[in-house]
Amino acid sequence: MIVCADDFGLSADIDRAILHLAENGRISAVSCMVALGHFDRVAFSKLLRLSDRVDIGLHLTLTDIPPLHPLSGVPSLLRPSGAFHPMGVLLRRGVLGRITPGDVAR
Repeated sequence: MIVCADDFGLSADIDRAILHLAENGRISAVSCMVALGHFDRVAFSKLLRLSDRVDIGLHLTLTDIPPLHPLSGVPSLLRPSGAFHPMGVLLRRGVLGRITPGDVAR
């Protein structure tokens, strides 16, 4: 069974809890939210030292935050304000075919 801890990088408390679980063999994978302002490189370096025990992956963050890419590069994912759409809007746009695959890739 694979047990993945989600949202590493969302807050210091979450990072500490995930590190504790990884150090004690309670999880087998971690998804990291590197685009957020709370992402702590020191905590991440501790997680990387456990990569022989835990798979480390990227958690794509496509909702409710400003994008890292220039605004003109991902228009189907953005609100007029320049922030990503909230989750419900993003899901609806996806179901209706209003998200450009190239925008997601960028």
